[in-house]
Amino acid sequence: MSDRKTPSKLQRWIDHACRVIFLTEEGRPKSAVLLYSFLFALLFLLVTFGLYVVLIDVIEHAFSGASPGVRNALEILVPGILGGLVCPLLILAIREKKKLVVNAYVWLAVMFGMVAILAVFYCDWSAGFREGLFDYGAFMRIWGWPNVVTILTGGWVSWFLYKSRSGMRKEDGERLSGKRR
Repeated sequence: MSDRKTPSKLQRWIDHACRVIFLTEEGRPKSAVLLYSFLFALLFLLVTFGLYVVLIDVIEHAFSGASPGVRNALEILVPGILGGLVCPLLILAIREKKKLVVNAYVWLAVMFGMVAILAVFYCDWSAGFREGLFDYGAFMRIWGWPNVVTILTGGWVSWFLYKSRSGMRKEDGERLSGKRR
């Protein structure tokens, strides 16, 4: 007799979705770029969350005399911008397939959009629009806006680094082959 529990409906749905997105019918990965960029996106989420957790108290104590609006803006912007500047530096460490980092920010944008839409349905709107809007605002304050800042700054920085690095490779290749413009 097996002690193994049958997976829940949600677990079966997640398994199916992962198989459809990442695996062929034979169980092999569809695309290493797709898989690795997704894993980089998860890593970037962890880095941003870690920065948020570490810096929120530091910012709160450093700017305790400032208005709540200034503190809130700094608590959103500082971890988001730092995450957006630190994560794209991975491009400098990768020798090939530098577009993985850019693709990771596309994954982050897709994940953010999905979670933001799902959050609308999970907020308690039964008490009224104002209370539901407060719940959604709290969600965006804690999870949403720092990730939006990270996606925008990190996406821009990673795209800039990718383009500058790929341009350098083309110039090096032309110089080595003797071709001139």
